[in-house]
Amino acid sequence: MIIRSRKLPLTKYLKDERGLTLVEVLTTSLIFFAILIPLIGVYVKGVEIYQTTSLKNTLRNDTDFVIGDVMRTIQEADYVKLPSASADPEQGSADDTAARHIVSASFPEFADATSSSQVYLHKRSVKIDRASTSTQTVSLLTRETYAFAACETHGSEINPCSHIPFPADRNQYMVKGFFTMPQQENDDAAQKQVVLYLVVALRYGSFPLPSTEEDRQNHQLFANWTEVENAVTQNTEKAQYVRVVRTEIELGSEQKG
Repeated sequence: MIIRSRKLPLTKYLKDERGLTLVEVLTTSLIFFAILIPLIGVYVKGVEIYQTTSLKNTLRNDTDFVIGDVMRTIQEADYVKLPSASADPEQGSADDTAARHIVSASFPEFADATSSSQVYLHKRSVKIDRASTSTQTVSLLTRETYAFAACETHGSEINPCSHIPFPADRNQYMVKGFFTMPQQENDDAAQKQVVLYLVVALRYGSFPLPSTEEDRQNHQLFANWTEVENAVTQNTEKAQYVRVVRTEIELGSEQKG
């Protein structure tokens, strides 16, 4: 006896319009979102880590650039000297005080009383004086004042700057620096040092620089030095966007302050 199976035509299934039940739709959606939501969380976390790492790397690189420029500027001078506390115009400013507290929190040995936000650089030069009856060589000693304070009107006849600012992107960063010259046991000029304490904080948490006021408010990390001080001293999450470094700058045999 031969039993023959009856095959239903394919068109019968294609014309079946019953679809999925509500339970099947809900079950499928639940499985889909159960997989999707963790993936979205991983993606968002990855983007946040990438942005944080990029900001920290940029902060580190730009800080090293400022340190390198300060070192070159100081080492090119023939004579280095720090102004007295009374001659330092930023000694009593609120921003300057907050930045000093940040340095003290990171480096307890920082001597606030002997530090200065400015440095005097003396350079020797020689010129030939032809105005007199006999030509003679005249030796000159010029002095330039360098500081971390912004000076956008440098060279202006209306409001000339009394110092030359060290280069830094003031739109993206808040920068403060202080110098000290440790006392040596002997008076050996070859061992003279200038110690630089540098504080650099990111103003905004995105790159490139926010172009509109709304973007700046949304991405703002620090509005003033008080906020920077609170972040560092209280070790908040924003403290990772502040870099505080100490650098010793060796002076040459003729460079003595």
